Amino acid sequence: MNGLLLDTHAWLWAITSPDKLPKHARNRITSYDGPVYLSTISVMEMAIKASLGKLVLADADIARFVTRVNAESDIRLLDVSLPQIAALQSLPWRHRDPFDRMLIAQANVMSLSIVTRDPSFTLYDVDIVWDRAK
Repeated sequence: MNGLLLDTHAWLWAITSPDKLPKHARNRITSYDGPVYLSTISVMEMAIKASLGKLVLADADIARFVTRVNAESDIRLLDVSLPQIAALQSLPWRHRDPFDRMLIAQANVMSLSIVTRDPSFTLYDVDIVWDRAK
């Protein structure tokens, strides 16, 4: 794999409550040799949830917050590319969450492993990092 892509909850837990992550996932994030990414898709999801009052961030300015935290954590922001968007056309409709589908498309196009606890990701051909002990 060419890197790790953190699902939204995995990024939030990694930066605020690392103990919520299974040991295997936490170790992979902190000791991974390659790039660790947060997708702009996850930032969009957080912005929507914050505007609905379903998520409270440490800084009301989400762009400033994500930029600061990613710099402190050596996490890269992954922009969405046209090839990744095009990959959505051939992605089977096994799951309807548009944010998750886009993360899966990004992971497939870039050969990334996804750090997620969401069982819906197992419906797709994507490498998942979570709790390997189970």
